[in-house]
Amino acid sequence: MLNNKTNRTSHTKLVLGLGISFIMLGSAYASSKITIEPNKLMDTTLLIDIVPNLCRMNKNYAKLRQCKEGKPYVVSRLTFSNNLTCESKIPEIRLSPVQAQVLEKLMPDQKMQKLAWQKYGSCSGLSSSRYFRKIIQQANKLHLVEEIKDGKSYIINQAKLRQKLIDSNTGLIKDSIRFFCHNNDNTTSDQQILTHIKVCYRNGQYYPCQPEKTERNKQAVCQSTMVSIAQS
Repeated sequence: MLNNKTNRTSHTKLVLGLGISFIMLGSAYASSKITIEPNKLMDTTLLIDIVPNLCRMNKNYAKLRQCKEGKPYVVSRLTFSNNLTCESKIPEIRLSPVQAQVLEKLMPDQKMQKLAWQKYGSCSGLSSSRYFRKIIQQANKLHLVEEIKDGKSYIINQAKLRQKLIDSNTGLIKDSIRFFCHNNDNTTSDQQILTHIKVCYRNGQYYPCQPEKTERNKQAVCQSTMVSIAQS
C-alpha cells in the first residue's frame, strides 16, 4: 500500500489505466497484435466499472452516458487470451435493433462499445454481433450484490464483498474475482476506492484469473482490507 501523497499520485495514474485510459484510447494491457481463432477462445475476462467512483475521478469518464444517467455500474469490455489487443483497422459494429437495445442496458455509451470492439473484439474471430452477445450472456449470468447495484455509498470489507458475490453466483470461486482500486488523499492504508471488478472464465465457466501482465495492473489490484463503493 502506498502511504504518502507522491506515491498516491503515482498509484492514481496506475489504476486509472484500467478504465479511464481505455476511454481515452489508451490500452492498460499488453499491446501484442494477433488474431485469435474462434476455436481457441477459451479464457475470457469480463470487466465491470464502478461508475460513481470513476465519474468523480476523471473528467473524461464523467462525460460518458453512464455518468450522466447515474448508473451504479456498467460492463466495459470482454477480453480474450490475457487481454491481447487487436489491430487498429476494424470493421464497424453491426447489431440488430433488439441486440443494441439489450446491450445499451449493460454498456450504454456508444463510444465505450466502439472501443471495446476495436481493442478486444475485432480480432477475436467473432462478428460484432457474436462478441456483444457473449458480453450480454456472461453479464446476465453474473448476479451482482446490492452494494454494487444500488449506487449508494458503502465502505465494506473486501473479503466480505467477495464472499457475497460467491454466495450469489453458483460456481463462482474466490480466485475468479479480482478487485481493482484507487487511492486518493483521503484514503488510508486500510481503505481504497473500488473502481473495477474483473471476473474470469474458461469455456464459459468461472476460472481463476491469470496473473496481471503489467506493473500498472499489478499495483492497481486492491490491497486494503476495506473498499469504498460509490464514494460520496
